[in-house]
Parts: sequence; C-alpha cells; structure tokens
Amino acid sequence: MVSSEEVELLREEKLRVLAGELSGDERLLYWTEVQKRLKDPDTYAAMNFAFIFGLHHFYLGKWIQGLLAIGLFTAGLITLFIVPMAGVLLIACVVCSAIPALFRSDTIVRQHNNEVMEQIY
Repeated sequence: MVSSEEVELLREEKLRVLAGELSGDERLLYWTEVQKRLKDPDTYAAMNFAFIFGLHHFYLGKWIQGLLAIGLFTAGLITLFIVPMAGVLLIACVVCSAIPALFRSDTIVRQHNNEVMEQIY
C-alpha cells in the first residue's frame, strides 16, 4: 500500500517536471510565485508544538479550522472554572486533534505546497 507521503512526493515530482517544460520566462514567473507562497514544515511543526491551540492552521490559511480550535480551547479554559471536567474535555479535544498533525507536519505541508503549485501552474 502506498502511503500518503509517497503520493505527495510523486505529485510534487510530477509538478516539477511540468514546470520544467514551461518556457524560460514562464518558468521564472512560475517559480518566483511558488517561492512566495510555499510553506515550511518546520515552521508548521513549531507553531503546532508551541501553540497547541490551533495557530498552525492559520499558517496554512485554514482560517475556519484555526478559529474552531481557538474557540474550543478558549471555551475549555472558561469552562474549567464552571464545570472543570467539561473544560478539561474541551481542551483535550483540541490537544488530541493537534498531536497527529504535529507528527504528520511534513506530509501536511507538502500537500499544501503541492496544491499551491497546482494552482499557480
């Protein structure tokens, strides 16, 4: 079975081949725009690790997921003082959803970058 990381590597290679077939000026414009919009997996992972409550979603432009994560985290903090177990549960949901993203940061960012490269192409 092929992993999602292998699929994204193949997709990235295909995009690089297609970009290589562009004329000189088109290729320069393509890569200039791509470099502006590509994201770094290490930055994504650091944001996820340091700010477990969802800022890494904003880095990739996923505003709804980011707002949802921050909203749940904030609701959990507020609820801690009213119904402690419910607050812990809300915060645990945010943390448990962020941990897999931390370990898959390379694949998640590669997928995002491939989508950016496809849009620009």
